[in-house]
Amino acid sequence: MEATLPQQKEKKSSLPDGAAQTLEGRLLCASHASYNISQPYFRGATYLPHTTAKRVSRSINSVLIGYTVDGIVLAFRGTIFDSALDWFQNAAVLLSPGDKKDGIPGSVHVGFYRAVKSLWKGVKSVLLQFLQDHSSPYNNNETQNVYLTGHSKGGALATLAALLMHNDASLPNPTSVITFGSARVGDKQFKVGYESLVKQITFENDLDIIPFLPLSNTDREFMNEKMKDKMDRYVSFSFFE
Repeated sequence: MEATLPQQKEKKSSLPDGAAQTLEGRLLCASHASYNISQPYFRGATYLPHTTAKRVSRSINSVLIGYTVDGIVLAFRGTIFDSALDWFQNAAVLLSPGDKKDGIPGSVHVGFYRAVKSLWKGVKSVLLQFLQDHSSPYNNNETQNVYLTGHSKGGALATLAALLMHNDASLPNPTSVITFGSARVGDKQFKVGYESLVKQITFENDLDIIPFLPLSNTDREFMNEKMKDKMDRYVSFSFFE
């Protein structure tokens, strides 16, 4: 599936009109656009004019790949709220060792791993095409930047895709992974191995439960204490002051 993006005025010396002013902001816009390419998010993400963003989809899993002022961006779509199948996939919280040929350390979320594997052949094909066909007027480096991003489930898929990309000799290493409210991907062994290979920044909202899933006993105690503190302050302010 392809989506031709509206033209926007190029500015060699500055960001295009409507652009988010930080890399993190632009990738947040791209994460939103992965659900639906619409104003103002495609402008905020700075998809380049006269280029075509391509969507790779398999069942409920989807990723939008496009060229922005920062380089090639892979934005993985998160959970579709009214999709029962999507929620069933999220609920497949069993941790299992990844395929050895993928170089996955430790054990990972079965549902997310299957999801990214279902997309990977198409993602790799499109990414190779982009690497060969496009060059950014905003990037003076010979090596093209490739960023992976996503919200919620999309963040988890971006994490796993970054590792597949890192371990594929035909692809460059990802420049960085920036996710928003991402669900957990794997166990401690996975975390240690992943952080030694890939640069990632994760943004989370206070009391957003998704980044804690699946919950451990320690997580449940922490969330209960935080929620109790929030409720105590709310009740005190609302009814007694």
